[in-house]
Amino acid sequence: MSERPQGRTKRVVFSVAGMDCVTCSLAIGKRLRKLDGVKDVGSAVMLNKVFVDYDDSKTDKASIKRAIQDAGYSSYVSADG
Repeated sequence: MSERPQGRTKRVVFSVAGMDCVTCSLAIGKRLRKLDGVKDVGSAVMLNKVFVDYDDSKTDKASIKRAIQDAGYSSYVSADG
């Protein structure tokens, strides 16, 4: 039985337009946690930032961005991520 190559855990930081309350943050986090490979999600509502730790062999930045869009928010990779 062959095993899938082990990925590395990476962190990406997204700036999220319109994430201005804890409820928004929770909605985004719930959507992101459904992605295979997402290990941890954090947010800083006052900074409009979402921090995502993920396994790069299972998901990527584009998939994370799509999940944020599916939650109803626009985003971009932050300069500090």
